[in-house]
Amino acid sequence: MVARDMLTERANEKRKKDPMTGLLNKGSYVEEIDKLIAEGTPFGLLEADIDHFKAVNDTYGHATGDEVLVQTAKNFTSHLRQVRPDSNQNDQIFRYGGEEIVVLLPGMHSEENLLITAEKLRKAIGASPYSVNKDGENIHIPVTVSIGGGIFRQGEQPETRNADGKIIPPRVVFFDQIDKKGLYQAKAQGRNSTVIVKAI
Repeated sequence: MVARDMLTERANEKRKKDPMTGLLNKGSYVEEIDKLIAEGTPFGLLEADIDHFKAVNDTYGHATGDEVLVQTAKNFTSHLRQVRPDSNQNDQIFRYGGEEIVVLLPGMHSEENLLITAEKLRKAIGASPYSVNKDGENIHIPVTVSIGGGIFRQGEQPETRNADGKIIPPRVVFFDQIDKKGLYQAKAQGRNSTVIVKAI
């Protein structure tokens, strides 16, 4: 029974992760953000996008693009709060889709602190070109990210409905604000920048 339970636990862990990067996947993101909202804890959210990622794939091939994704995932993991006294406060990193990475920061309640964290990530990733092996040769690829972010505070989200009158889940409304007012603006102002949306 113990062996069976261990196998079940491993299968569940595998189900929650993106096989390429080892980050948690989009399904895990939905579970975790819904849990934070239900608990009523304020938290920060960062949405990052690798700049000009299509050009990397077009120029060097998809295998090299995959390696850029893997190295970016490692950069995110090494620069965030992963070991804290309460594991529920650990920052969680997700591969949301394609070249998009999302970070949940439980207990983060200050836009200023969120900006400091986002800028630390952005600068760490852009600090030096990635070294990637392609056909037995090391090539160096400059990589930068654009980041949008905001703080979710319980009770500050207005009830939003779609055209059919159905309530849109708060996590969807929140993410949409980060995406359109944060990440989109970061890209519009030249990429390799951070925009934190105020008072979400």
